[in-house]
Amino acid sequence: MDDVLRRRAFFRGFLYALCTKLKGEFLVEGDAYHQAFGATVDYARKLAAEGKAPHPIRLHIDPLFGVYREANEMILEGQQDLLLSLINPTLRKATFRINPEEAQRRLENISEKEWYRDLADYFVRQLPATR
Repeated sequence: MDDVLRRRAFFRGFLYALCTKLKGEFLVEGDAYHQAFGATVDYARKLAAEGKAPHPIRLHIDPLFGVYREANEMILEGQQDLLLSLINPTLRKATFRINPEEAQRRLENISEKEWYRDLADYFVRQLPATR
């Protein structure tokens, strides 16, 4: 599968799973978000190396700002796919535009649904307690 399509499929499945785990919104700015995203993809890479999951997307970190390009791309793709909204005063929080039940229904149509659920659980554990 083409790299762009792999990233889009990863973002979509991951966002569906996150929607079922989070309380409607999450911070998408700052170190905590990028560190959680990077740690989650590293965790996915470890699972793939053990033969327990597909290979995740490749990450590219901005050497100047220390942020993952793909973490920002996931938010933009989520907005484009009408899964997320950043319409708030600071643009720091992403709000899910679909409800958890709809996300769950869509997730059920993805063959790697358990992998995405596992990654979403891992991501949520990486976030600070006060999202």
